[in-house]
Amino acid sequence: MAEYSVGDLVEVLDEGLAMLRRLCPDMPPNHHGRVSEIRGDEIWVEFPIDGSYEDHSQIAPYPAEMVRRRSA
Repeated sequence: MAEYSVGDLVEVLDEGLAMLRRLCPDMPPNHHGRVSEIRGDEIWVEFPIDGSYEDHSQIAPYPAEMVRRRSA
């Protein structure tokens, strides 16, 4: 398992999110976020809403194998 730290930029390999991107190709990436918390083998990912983490975001847990680090 890759080592993650809170704040790392990640992307989630989630087929449900991929389906939404295919249906709405003009929307911003819905699978890019940052690590909010790590609980054992779960990575809790914070997703920005309207491009901002500070104004509004949501957090969802994912198995570590569904998360990978991204550079930007």
